[in-house]
Amino acid sequence: MDPDKNVTIRSELKEKGHIKIKVTIQDGSQNHELILGVHNFGDAIKRQLILAWALNKDFFDCIEHSSDVNDLLKFKPRRKFILFEEPEAFAHPSAIRLLRDELYRIAKEM
Repeated sequence: MDPDKNVTIRSELKEKGHIKIKVTIQDGSQNHELILGVHNFGDAIKRQLILAWALNKDFFDCIEHSSDVNDLLKFKPRRKFILFEEPEAFAHPSAIRLLRDELYRIAKEM
């Protein structure tokens, strides 16, 4: 992607509890929008989205409530431990191996 393009990703709660992700790419004076319905994704992708949101929510909140860049530079994420029942379910074998390796790495640090 060209460095002069700006990508914005927002989640929106729609009717009947369906969550949609709106991706906006600003290319100069043009905006390109793509709306993705999360309910159409597979279970592995849904879990990844939940995990990404949970791990980064503190930073997103900091961005939303701060107008000072120094606040962002001082940001310290809180440590989190998230458990999934059957994390290997619905995942590609290489993703399962990566998850296993990451869990071993985290366990060594604790």
